[in-house]
Amino acid sequence: MQLNPMSQDRLQSSTDQHAPEKRRYRPEIDGLRGIAVLAVVLFHANFGSSNAYALQGGYLGVDIFFVISGYLTGVLVLTDLRRQTFSLRDFYIRRARRILPALFLVLTVTLCLALLILVPQPLVDFSRSLVASIFFAANIFFWWRIDYFSEPGELTPLLHLWSLAVEEQFYLLFPPMLLLVWRCGRQATLCLMIVATASSILLAFHNGAVDAAGTFYFLYYRAWQFLIGAVLAKMRADHRDSRHPFGAVLPVIGLGLVLCSLVLLGSRGAIGMGSITVVIGTSLIIVGDRGPAFWLLTRRPLVWIGLISYSLYLWHQPILALGRSYLVNAPGGSTLTLLLSASFALAFLSWRYVEQPFRHAAINREQLAASAILTVVMLVAAGLSSLLTGGFPGRYSQVQQHLLEITPERGIAYVEGRTCTRRAIVDACIIGRPGTKPHFAVLGDSHAETLTGPLSDLLNRNSASAYVYTDAGCPFIIGVVEQNSNSHCDEYNNDAFQALKANQVSDVIISDRSTAYMLGTRFDNQEGGIEPGLPFPVAPVGFRGDDHARTLAVASQLRETLRRLAENNIVVYYVLPVPEVGWNVPRTLVKLIAQGHLPLTTSLAVYLKRNEKVFDILNEFKDNPKIIPIYPHKTFCSAVSGRCATHENDEIFYTDTDHLSRQGAEKLVAATAKIIKFHD
Repeated sequence: MQLNPMSQDRLQSSTDQHAPEKRRYRPEIDGLRGIAVLAVVLFHANFGSSNAYALQGGYLGVDIFFVISGYLTGVLVLTDLRRQTFSLRDFYIRRARRILPALFLVLTVTLCLALLILVPQPLVDFSRSLVASIFFAANIFFWWRIDYFSEPGELTPLLHLWSLAVEEQFYLLFPPMLLLVWRCGRQATLCLMIVATASSILLAFHNGAVDAAGTFYFLYYRAWQFLIGAVLAKMRADHRDSRHPFGAVLPVIGLGLVLCSLVLLGSRGAIGMGSITVVIGTSLIIVGDRGPAFWLLTRRPLVWIGLISYSLYLWHQPILALGRSYLVNAPGGSTLTLLLSASFALAFLSWRYVEQPFRHAAINREQLAASAILTVVMLVAAGLSSLLTGGFPGRYSQVQQHLLEITPERGIAYVEGRTCTRRAIVDACIIGRPGTKPHFAVLGDSHAETLTGPLSDLLNRNSASAYVYTDAGCPFIIGVVEQNSNSHCDEYNNDAFQALKANQVSDVIISDRSTAYMLGTRFDNQEGGIEPGLPFPVAPVGFRGDDHARTLAVASQLRETLRRLAENNIVVYYVLPVPEVGWNVPRTLVKLIAQGHLPLTTSLAVYLKRNEKVFDILNEFKDNPKIIPIYPHKTFCSAVSGRCATHENDEIFYTDTDHLSRQGAEKLVAATAKIIKFHD
């Protein structure tokens, strides 16, 4: 999102005494701009959890700016057309003075910081976005590359410049089209603008379900927001001496709609309840008169934020994204406050010492053109050099480069060209030696699935095979379902249990995140690494009670599941939960490799404490020869150092915060092979 540069133009009273009308400065628009930029900045900072934004509709601040931009552009162009003084050349020169200096400063500083912080592949991606942003094609680039609301979006320094591209495209097209309409059919101007607005709205609604990203990023689906502002400018110009009987009330309603949209109505699309409500609210503020809302919007702090909003918008996303890229832990409240404080400070400095001098003609037209061309050449050259070299890998040693090139993948088995995940019981994979009757079965969730590749190799070497009865998100605990969802875990596990008996399976290997399901919490490694995502507690079918009772009930169901398997003469190799990490291992290793701060380890004591309930349950079966526990911490952790490894030499054991990679799965299966007994 980008604050519209046009909306930054303070419409001062005209000095031309013969002008048909005067353009006056409207401080309430600066105040509204202050609200909009604060909403966007807080949305990007995300002081809420990693999964629920503290300001749900904060990104709708850009919709406010699009309306304001359309309105102020309409006022400017229509005023000059009436005076017969409009010049496309002068219009674009004003836009260049307003937009380019601060933009080029931010791009240059961000490039320098990216060279210091980003490793080769992210730097290549940044360089592509840099070149696209210079030529105001960032919206097309990001439509092709990234989901605005995804986690990678938080790490993309120039993601917000998609909307600057949209605005520049509007500036490129709207004034000449309005000029053409004015000359050919002046009386039809308002009618044609309304038709164009309606057409854009219809296009956005029609395309929203088909291409949500395109609807979000492209001008022709966003044009209605600009055009509504332009329509308001035309109507105000045609009826400038009229007063609405509810002129002071309309902005109050409008401000209420705006605040409601920003706080509650984020729909994450270009058009929806949130965007429609915020556009209506903005429009009511623009057409209204002085009153309570005017008083609120013209408070000095809010107006000041509005005045620096363009620079603040340009600075905040690179500061936040590069800060997140550098820090090992997700930034907490104090760190985010520090980053935002830096954004405000840089915004004020660039507004005072860059925006103002260039805007008020301290630099003449020729100097502006020369400096712009030189800056573009330098930035494009730097971006292309990064692309051609693959992100300047020479910044790192050969060992670092090798580690940075590793992309760990999960060890999921493939059978006949199909992956062994999310399969129905009747369509279950059979891994291991082809053509042999399976006596084994693999049970559990996605953690069991990631073991299937190495397990298949192990079974094959021992002339054995196994059914794969796994379902991501479902632990193999019979009789439980995931709370607060349409869970089918109980049905799947019951079907799997019946299949074990029907197929005369004698041995099962169980692996899942039983602790996480039982406790209902994501992992906190107590060292700053907190696993993102919503909790996923399970509970017995029909359970009613508090969380403590739920935990005890799930533990009871796990005991009963193990007991039922043993009573059916099935040997259970129970793989306890693997050490969780809290940090996304590949992503965090990239940062530590670049900074030379390896290794990445976690606390064994924290692991043992978190999993003590599962340890206790397995200990209850210590005298049962059919329940055989397998302890992953004995493979990945050292009792001497008290730390659990996430990597070793050039092997990375995890693909994220808790799933093993193929290398990690192979390491665990190799240890398991010493315990599993194969039948002759």
